[in-house]
Amino acid sequence: GSRITVLASTSHEKVRALDLNNLDWAADFAGYPAYGLAKLAQVGAAMQLAPSLAERGISIQALHPGSILTKLNLTGWGGGGNPDPDEAVRRVLDLAFGPAAPTGQWWVDGQARPPNALLLDPALRAALFAKSLAMIGRAVP
Repeated sequence: GSRITVLASTSHEKVRALDLNNLDWAADFAGYPAYGLAKLAQVGAAMQLAPSLAERGISIQALHPGSILTKLNLTGWGGGGNPDPDEAVRRVLDLAFGPAAPTGQWWVDGQARPPNALLLDPALRAALFAKSLAMIGRAVP
C-alpha cells in the first residue's frame, strides 16, 4: 500500500481553544499560537482523511520529527533543538518506509500517542477540515 507522512509538531498539543471564524488570524495575530493552530489543522486533516484513504489502500500518519535547531527555533523560541537533523530524518523515514502502522495516528519520538484532545471530537475535527479546505478554495471530498 501507499503511505502519506505529514510532518507536524508537538506545538499542536498546546492549542486549548479553536475559533473556526478566525483561522486566518485576521484578529489578534500571535505567531506561536498561529503556528500551533496550523499544526493542529495538519494533524486533524490526517485523522480526518484516514478512513477514506484506507478504503483506497493508503495509510496516513502525522508526526513530530523532533525539535531541530532552525531559524524559527532560534528567532521565535530562543533556541533549543538538535543541531543535527539526522535523528528527525530517521523518524520520518522509519514511519514512511518502516513496518506498517494503523492509519490516522499521531507519532512523537517513534511512538504513537493521542493527539490534542480537540481533535478527538469528530464534529470539531470535521469542521476544522472543511473550513481549512474552504479557505484554500477546495470543497470537502
